[in-house]
Amino acid sequence: MKTLLAFLFVAVPSLTSNATLLHFKADDIVGFWMTTENMLKVQVYKCGSEYCAKIIWFEDAHYKAKMEECRDEKNPDPKLRDRKVLGLEVVSGLKYNAADDNWQDGRIYDSNSGKTYDSEV
Repeated sequence: MKTLLAFLFVAVPSLTSNATLLHFKADDIVGFWMTTENMLKVQVYKCGSEYCAKIIWFEDAHYKAKMEECRDEKNPDPKLRDRKVLGLEVVSGLKYNAADDNWQDGRIYDSNSGKTYDSEV
């Protein structure tokens, strides 16, 4: 799922393409977002005062298991390797910064590598 990382950088073209013309409201990020490659769909939702996202669909044609059966096999924590990728929370901790007009300080998890990265939209 290389597209997980692409989510925060290219899955929100309608928000970023006109960023100089628009001013966002914190909850504008809430909703369903598809990557530009149409291979991954996430649901962004409010979790407390921050924003998170979970995987709700992905193209499984290139994986050895069907979408409903894929597991988080590369997770660095062996106890979490059996959890399903479908429904997995992959973005956490995003906070809206009105002064900068963006969401920042988040973390994004890539289940393909088991690595977690800083993220911002």
